[in-house]
Amino acid sequence: MSTDALYHVNDDGPATIVHFDYPRVADEARSQLYGLVEGQGKTHLVLDFSSVVVISSMALGILVTLQRKVVAAGGKLALFGLDPNLRYLFQITQLDRVLTLCETKDEAVAAISG
Repeated sequence: MSTDALYHVNDDGPATIVHFDYPRVADEARSQLYGLVEGQGKTHLVLDFSSVVVISSMALGILVTLQRKVVAAGGKLALFGLDPNLRYLFQITQLDRVLTLCETKDEAVAAISG
């Protein structure tokens, strides 16, 4: 899978919206996601999971590390658009206690803006 088209990014006011373009979060997205924070200074991230149906344990770890990087940079991270199976996965792994999970884009943008 080419790392050039794993996701696309749009700025929405203070929020940077990351739309995943494939039904799984590729492990190869790590350096690009971290680069949004470390290289581009994006500190208010909203991840759109509406196209995602599968996530690996490595990708879960990437999200946790991304959360740490965002918080260390003084920002916030929120996810939205999770299908019920993914939401359940976040609940049983207790990552819903670490990551902000929202139903809609507007809710996610509000969660990182306040």
